[in-house]
Amino acid sequence: MALSSEQMYDVVGELFDAFMDDPKMVSTARKTNIIMQYNFFDPTVKITIDGTVDPPTITYGDTDLKPAVTISMQGKVAHQFMMGKANAADLFMKKKIKVAPVSQAMKYIKLVPMFLGLLKRYPEVLKEKGLEEEGRQWLSEA
Repeated sequence: MALSSEQMYDVVGELFDAFMDDPKMVSTARKTNIIMQYNFFDPTVKITIDGTVDPPTITYGDTDLKPAVTISMQGKVAHQFMMGKANAADLFMKKKIKVAPVSQAMKYIKLVPMFLGLLKRYPEVLKEKGLEEEGRQWLSEA
């Protein structure tokens, strides 16, 4: 079975907590001065980063915040990207990652390198939480 919403929030939450512990990443998020939301579906996961406040905040789940940029993708696409099996620009070009408004796509693509070091932890977090099999199943579905 693939990861559930609860499992995805648990894993991604740990990564974003590490993000908030890194002064360089926090500074970069703050410089965007925007509210950005990640919407994963299958499973449903919403993560909102508010870069308009100092320090930036992260909200998991529904929120009243209105994002300036929304990044949407299937959960298994997010998993492939976080496992290093797919490139964000390629996924965007193949329409597997949708950025709205589209005019903000390049801004989003420019932020991807900021997350790459953090994403190296993703497979480790899956392993620590005993979710390797669920992760393998998602990769086999791709």
